[in-house]
Amino acid sequence: EEETANFNKLTPQEQLYYKVMKPKAGVLMLMAKPGIAKSAMALNIAETMGAHYEDLRLSMADETDFKFPFIDKKKQGDSEYSVSDSAIPRWAFDANTRPTIIHFEELNRAPQFVRNAALQILLERQIGGFKFNDNVLMLASGNLGEEDGTDVEEFDNALKNRLITMNHTLAVKD
Repeated sequence: EEETANFNKLTPQEQLYYKVMKPKAGVLMLMAKPGIAKSAMALNIAETMGAHYEDLRLSMADETDFKFPFIDKKKQGDSEYSVSDSAIPRWAFDANTRPTIIHFEELNRAPQFVRNAALQILLERQIGGFKFNDNVLMLASGNLGEEDGTDVEEFDNALKNRLITMNHTLAVKD
């Protein structure tokens, strides 16, 4: 009942975005010019629905923002070896402890290794063996490229087919 009451407080556009994120059947990708309130709208959806908002600015991220490498000692027989492993980031762990919306911003402007790490999380809803709970919703956003004067990476059709791309606009009243 509370979720329905909160949902009804969202604008029709916000309701549409929430409906796309909620079933986790694909990845919502909002496309728009810079400054058209993609982040503000995602934040408002989270606040209205009583969720924490996690803003990941991919164009300023590093691969270690998604998995942090460390060395562990393992014994095999009489020998001890150093093996590499990866720790999950705190933001991912914390997301599983409460309702959260994770926003992967500027997906098409991120360096390739960052974009690939983010896409793996978005598409698989996990980092290594760590799986995100059902209380975690995710979305991505990006800029238009030549149309808005931003440097972006064009996605191939295989990736485009995995994203639910919606052109985000903002009316004056909004």
